[in-house]
Amino acid sequence: MTERKTFTIRPEFKADEEGLLLARFATLNVVDKDGDVTLPGAFGEQAVRMQPYGHDTASPSIGKGSIHEEADEAIAEMRINLKMQAGREVYESLKFDAADGKPLQEFSYTFDVGKWSHGQFEGHDVRFLESLRVHSVDPVFLGANWVVFRVLERQDANPSDLPAQRQEITQQMIQSRRQVAYEAFRTSLENRLKAEGRLEYNEANLRRLTNSRL
Repeated sequence: MTERKTFTIRPEFKADEEGLLLARFATLNVVDKDGDVTLPGAFGEQAVRMQPYGHDTASPSIGKGSIHEEADEAIAEMRINLKMQAGREVYESLKFDAADGKPLQEFSYTFDVGKWSHGQFEGHDVRFLESLRVHSVDPVFLGANWVVFRVLERQDANPSDLPAQRQEITQQMIQSRRQVAYEAFRTSLENRLKAEGRLEYNEANLRRLTNSRL
């Protein structure tokens, strides 16, 4: 299952080449806010992409690059495609945020865990991340979609209900992933056909059909 981690940083921009940036996106051998400890070697060297804001996988990538480890840090060196409007907007937004006071921009990286284990670290129960496959390092909106809940009552799960619930949950997850995959395909196909001039909408007919249903 793909996971994500969010961090706030001040990216470093290459003065001699527009569109290049360096982001120190993770620290090794420390307990992060999720209770994980990422071990040296977990990232290694990998090629990654950059998606538009909020891990928008339905839109084309706006950049790509590579990640590697240096000492106790994981570093992403990314090249943003400035010929794309979305890429140019993200690049200018990141530069403004980095240059104007305390950085507020957040980044997030998506990954699959290849190998992990549980154990103790500095007196805390943690998950050790030993091998990760990183898919993308992306900008995200600060504080987007965060909700705080207060638990008023807690009821333990009934183990006898788990077999029936497991099948239901599995089917729900499969259906959800199918729907996400279909929407991503449909949106990508629609955008490509529009760009190629092979798909056009008759706005007058769309308004007529919409109004007829009201």
